[in-house]
Amino acid sequence: MPCSRGGGRGGERVRSTLAERSIVSFVGVPIRVSASFGVAASRPGMTGDALVNAADETLYRARRPGKDRVLSEPPPAAPS
Repeated sequence: MPCSRGGGRGGERVRSTLAERSIVSFVGVPIRVSASFGVAASRPGMTGDALVNAADETLYRARRPGKDRVLSEPPPAAPS
């Protein structure tokens, strides 16, 4: 799902700020910078490793259709 809240908004701010920057290499060649982010939310009982893995998997899903995207995994389900 495209980012719409929390960490996804922060990732989108960083991504768009990088895209707007004019960066020039040390030899004077303009460089376009892009970034992709995968955002995951912690769930009760989730380990740190599992959270990092979820964010990593989301990052790879974000990059599949192309670079320069932010993707958030679905939010945790509400307890029943």
